[in-house]
Amino acid sequence: MVGNDYNAHSLWDKYIEFEKSRSETLKVTNLYRRVISSYVGPVKRYLDEFKKWIDFYPFDQLVSQDENEKLIKSMIEEEAKLNPEAPPKQVSDEEKKIKWLEGIESIAAATMEYVSHLVSFEDKIKRPYFHVKALDEPQLQNWRDYLSYQESKGKDHHDRIVKLYERCLIACCNYSEFWFRYAHYLESNNLIDECHALLERVTTTALKRNPDAFLYYASFLEGQNKIDEAQKIFAKAQEICP
Repeated sequence: MVGNDYNAHSLWDKYIEFEKSRSETLKVTNLYRRVISSYVGPVKRYLDEFKKWIDFYPFDQLVSQDENEKLIKSMIEEEAKLNPEAPPKQVSDEEKKIKWLEGIESIAAATMEYVSHLVSFEDKIKRPYFHVKALDEPQLQNWRDYLSYQESKGKDHHDRIVKLYERCLIACCNYSEFWFRYAHYLESNNLIDECHALLERVTTTALKRNPDAFLYYASFLEGQNKIDEAQKIFAKAQEICP
């Protein structure tokens, strides 16, 4: 659930150490492969640890039998294309590791490239938790910029966009602009039920005494042709601010 979060590395560390303590070689290998493709901060560290880890074990202990056989087959076929007259190649353990690691390093490079763009935003988040004290303008602007960056990545990054909005609302739950921006994002992506749930949440929790939140909610409902519901919500706004 939080495995792709930038700051999730402490959880990954504990999980990896747990499986190491149980001598679950294949599970540890798979955990390293997963975290290397996740967008956690220290991807480079995990890649370096992974390279050291695989040196201690024969290749057939690091992958499933099926993956091992497929890799051998692909390497033999590749060699046959280069040297059609040569006898079938005997693939060594070290050769398999090198070929296998090439693919993993390619994934890690792409992950590190993406994470490098997150560092400047993450470093500027000084208060990721809720506090009644107002956030200063630079931190608010950082959240705006961070959300804009994630949204610019498009629908393929929807899960990460939603997670960032939810993180933002922890620190900025008293700021209606972020609730409204989140609602607009959901509605513009035709996630109507999710938008409805969000506006119900904000008007019953963080901004339950904010008339603007109720007016936004009423406008949304009217746009969905739910006139009776919109009128009820609008009436609540009038109760707060006659």
